[in-house]
Amino acid sequence: MSKQLEPAFLASCPFCEYRRLFSSVLTMSTTFGAHLLSHEGDGVEESRIGRKTGATRMERVARHLQRLNTAHYN
Repeated sequence: MSKQLEPAFLASCPFCEYRRLFSSVLTMSTTFGAHLLSHEGDGVEESRIGRKTGATRMERVARHLQRLNTAHYN
């Protein structure tokens, strides 16, 4: 007898050790999106200090938010 598998979505942060499985796109979008936005604040602060890594980090957060928004289409 075959059994249908439930979908699972893995979120993995490129800035820290955060990894989590989600059962729905909506939950993943809200939780992981908030997590990524917390890193964006770090990037803004670094760019104010004059570090070049701040802009790079913000670009990476923007790319990940874009991937997060399109994840349910894949």
